[in-house]
Amino acid sequence: MGAAVFDALLAEEASGSTLDCAVESGDELIPAPKRLQRCAHAALARNFLAPVLAKMVAPDFAQWFLPVPVAAFDRAWALEDSWAKGFRGAFRGGGRDRLSEPFLDLWKEHPTQIPALLLNGAHVESGRRLVLTSFAWDETELLDAYDLLRVLKADLPLKTAAHSSARFAFVSPAGRLRAADGADQGHVVDGGYFENSGAVSLRDLRGALDRVLERHPRLAGDPTLRSRVRFYLIYLCNNPLRCGRRGVDAGSVEPPPRQGLAEAFAPVRALLGAREARASLALREVESHGVGAAFSDVFEIGVCPMLAEQERKAPLPLGWQLSKDVREAMIGQLASCRKTSGEEVALKDCRLDCLRPIDNGATIERIVGLLPRGIDRRHDVALD
Repeated sequence: MGAAVFDALLAEEASGSTLDCAVESGDELIPAPKRLQRCAHAALARNFLAPVLAKMVAPDFAQWFLPVPVAAFDRAWALEDSWAKGFRGAFRGGGRDRLSEPFLDLWKEHPTQIPALLLNGAHVESGRRLVLTSFAWDETELLDAYDLLRVLKADLPLKTAAHSSARFAFVSPAGRLRAADGADQGHVVDGGYFENSGAVSLRDLRGALDRVLERHPRLAGDPTLRSRVRFYLIYLCNNPLRCGRRGVDAGSVEPPPRQGLAEAFAPVRALLGAREARASLALREVESHGVGAAFSDVFEIGVCPMLAEQERKAPLPLGWQLSKDVREAMIGQLASCRKTSGEEVALKDCRLDCLRPIDNGATIERIVGLLPRGIDRRHDVALD
C-alpha cells in the first residue's frame, strides 16, 4: 500500500501537481519542503480500520446467509474506498482519485518516471505466488507463479491491486478471483503467507534480467559493453530483531520463548515460522547470486538497541489504524537526526546516538554510496 501511494504521488508530481497536502496530526514533525513525505503521511495517517469493522459486524456477516453477493456489504471494498478517500483528502481542495484508476494507467503518461511495482499475493487453493506487475513476464522469469492480470484477463484499480498483496488475516477477507469471462479462479490472500519479504520474487527478477542481457544482440558479443550494465539490489529491513543477521549457526538453535499449549499450536507456529525462514533463505540466495552483483541490506551497519528493545516490549503494529504516538515514533525514525541550521531536530528519538547512523538521511547517503563514483547518468546502452 505504501509503494502504491508513493507511485501515485510521483504520478501526481509528474503531471504538474504541486503536492499541496495538509497533515492533521504530527504536522510539526515534517519539514515543509518534504512534499512527498507530507503527502504520504496525510494520505495514510487515517483510521482505515473503522470502515472495515462497521461492515464486518453487520452487512458482511449478513452476507454469509444470502445466496447472492451484495457488493455494498463487502468489507474489502470498504477498506479500499477508505484508502481512495484518504488519498483524495490529502490534497488541499481535493485531489485526483488515482487509487481508483486502473493499475496500469500509472505508467501510461510517464512510463520512465514511475518505478515499476511487483506486488505479491498468495493463491489460496495452490499456495503459489500471485504476482501483479507493471511489466510483462513469462514462466521462465518468475518461477512457479501466477500472473494475476493474465489470470483475471483484466486490469484492476490501483487500490485493489495493492490490497491483493495486503489482505491481512480476518481483517480483510480472501479475495475472490473471477476472470473477465466469469470463470472462477480461486482466491487471493496476503503474499506473506507464501514468503514475508518479497525476496523470492526479487531473486527471480534478478536472474531474469541476467538472462535478458545474455540474449541481447548488442551485448552478447561485447563483454566490455556488457560489463557496463550493473544491477544493485537493496533490501530495506523492517524487523529490528532480524536486521543485519547473516545466516545461522548450523550447530546452535536460538532458545525459544516459553509458550503454552505447545502441542496444540505447533502446526500454526511452524507455518508462521516457515514463511520467515523462507524469506531469510531467499535473501541469502539473492545476496550470493552471480559474480559482482551488488547487494545491500541497509541495516547491515547495525540496529539501534533501542529499536530492538522497543520491538520486544511493544512492537509497532502493522495494521490499518495507528495511534498518534505510533505515527510520531515512525516519523521520528524517518527523520534526519543531524543538526539543521545549528539546531538539533526536536524529536526525542533522534537524541539517541545509536539512531544517527541509520536515520533517513544516513540511509539515503548509504544507498547513493553503493553506486560507482563518477557514474555516467546518460543512457549509453539503450535496451529495447
